[in-house]
Amino acid sequence: MSASLPHDILKKYKKEFSIFFEAGTSEGDSTQTAIELGFNEIYTIELDKETYRRAFKRFELTPKVHVYNAHSVGALKAILPFIESPVLFFLDAHPDHYHDITPVLQELEIIKSWKFPSSIIIDDMRLMGKNLWKDITIPVIINKLYEINPNFEITFEENGHAPGDLLVADYR
Repeated sequence: MSASLPHDILKKYKKEFSIFFEAGTSEGDSTQTAIELGFNEIYTIELDKETYRRAFKRFELTPKVHVYNAHSVGALKAILPFIESPVLFFLDAHPDHYHDITPVLQELEIIKSWKFPSSIIIDDMRLMGKNLWKDITIPVIINKLYEINPNFEITFEENGHAPGDLLVADYR
């Protein structure tokens, strides 16, 4: 459903994960895909207030979906201590027209200190090393991922924006 995280990609890496954590809700298409794939709990974070309101309205009657209007770094710090099992993370919080924020390295640092093995999908590899992302390159991200888990299997997947636009760090 979502161009950022296609159904077949999320299905491929879901495995036995029951929790999905998304940084960057946007209109909620990846959240909807996570619902369709049967995740038991879904946490999705959106910084922009109007976009958050639309996503909240879309999922307000779905109890397993928790939509937050927050910065992804603060949300990860607040929510992760209450999650007691592995998570499939989708990191898609990035600069837009209103916010000069590129939190992916901070998000990974928080995940690094967490106690459960997890897999991580990061969107927008086509933007790394450019403009607002100029200091965040693919090698920098990969090095940070290997700090989290030196056994990650790193692959790149297609999402409709560009070849290899999704970086996947799969711990199994």
